Amino acid sequence: MPDTPLVTVITPTYNRGDTYLRETIDSVLAQDYANMEYIVLDDGSADNTVELLQSYDDSRLRWESHANMGVIRTVNKGFSMATGEYVTVVNSDDPLLPDYLPKAVAFMDAHPTVQVAYPNWRWIDGDGNTVRNVQPPDYNLADMVRWHYCLPGPGTLLRRSLFDEVDTYDSTYPTIFDFEFYIRLSLHGERHRRQALARIPETLATYREHGTTITRSSRGTAIADEHIRLIEWVYEQQNLPEALLAVRNEALSTAHYMAGLKCLPNAREAARKHFWQALRLCPTCTYPHHGGALKSWFHMLRVILLPDALRRVFRREASQQ
Repeated sequence: MPDTPLVTVITPTYNRGDTYLRETIDSVLAQDYANMEYIVLDDGSADNTVELLQSYDDSRLRWESHANMGVIRTVNKGFSMATGEYVTVVNSDDPLLPDYLPKAVAFMDAHPTVQVAYPNWRWIDGDGNTVRNVQPPDYNLADMVRWHYCLPGPGTLLRRSLFDEVDTYDSTYPTIFDFEFYIRLSLHGERHRRQALARIPETLATYREHGTTITRSSRGTAIADEHIRLIEWVYEQQNLPEALLAVRNEALSTAHYMAGLKCLPNAREAARKHFWQALRLCPTCTYPHHGGALKSWFHMLRVILLPDALRRVFRREASQQ
């Protein structure tokens, strides 16, 4: 038996059999890391996903297909099935880069107090071309909350033991469940005076953005409300660190800015209200991970000040040119 720790890789998938699933599975099975179990959970796909999974003959891979229940319940099911010391979730359209597993495990082994490690990652398009390389900031709870920016992304590796202390993904946050989870985990770490998260200084994973990506396609006032509700929940907690208390207005401002973006293009009046709140709470916010100050201010003021009727006139004149 290998002397390396067992790692559980979980891939939830829905209707990716004709597009990206095989590439992702192959990227996991090609990792130079023997002590791995790979769980692929088909969330009721209507395409050829089951046939694709049946084509694999690898003792490390086991899969199940269940009636559609959504990504949160599917990943939580995977967490409950995991037996590895470490666990990672690899989305079905986000292939791993070579050497992810040995390098991520080595980092965790070298930092035994860290509960979650996240690497740099490569942003790719639907065809797999690199859009840009992304280096998230080093972990800082106050920055993560005030910037409204989920630091852990693709390739995040977790210790399975942390699920003995914190619950898994919360289904009441259907689109920002990962952000909520890592904030909750970070607050738990603060209460127990230990570092919860750390960045791996290597590019080890990918994130593919395309037309059906959840973060790209999710819009509406209900989704906007998730962003506000999460930050309000944070500041309802007791005994928060002083650094986190000091950025309360900035955190709420950025949450309202994100909520306003989620309301567009259809709920412009709701977007206006969120943008007004963003400006009122923090007139000097820079929104560094959401376009920067100038772009964000221009966008907010354009929505606030340009009446819908005038906007429609401009759009009609532009279409006639």
